[in-house]
Amino acid sequence: MRNALKKLAGILPLAAVFLALGACEDGGPTQPGLRPAAEEGVVYSSSGTRFVVVKENDANVGVVTGVIGSSGGRLILGKHELNVPRGAVSGPTTFTMTKIDGDHIRVRLTATQLTLNDVGSKGFAVPVTLSLSWENAASLPEDVASLLIAWIRPDGVAVTQSTTVEVQGHRARADLSHFSEYALVHP
Repeated sequence: MRNALKKLAGILPLAAVFLALGACEDGGPTQPGLRPAAEEGVVYSSSGTRFVVVKENDANVGVVTGVIGSSGGRLILGKHELNVPRGAVSGPTTFTMTKIDGDHIRVRLTATQLTLNDVGSKGFAVPVTLSLSWENAASLPEDVASLLIAWIRPDGVAVTQSTTVEVQGHRARADLSHFSEYALVHP
């Protein structure tokens, strides 16, 4: 039941994307009954670009939390990492990284001082760096250099971030100015 609810929670934002993209630029059908069904592990940009969220072999979810102050620090969740540089926050802040989808490389990040994600949603004085590993990926694009980290907005729309792909290290990195949900995707 718990896994079914998690999968449903991951699919609902995708359904909202399809409703919001009623008039796609690709010239495809726009009548409500003719839109493609929501696909698991697929997100779309506001312009209708389709991105596939990288699937993982180990279907685990998890969470790591730590208090990081103005001197900086890092969180590690499996092979994924969040680096908080010196000066990113003004004082002790509870950082949390949650792997929310056991089948895909998708994480929720929060940074809290007083209320949930109050610091993370406002942004940081210095960008923090998220590294997502594809070492345990079940499937990858032919060209791993096409991998991107995308911010998954609350409405389910994907906003790609400037991403550095470390082919030898099997990871993609992006500097983040605020916290929300992020995923490793490819076109």
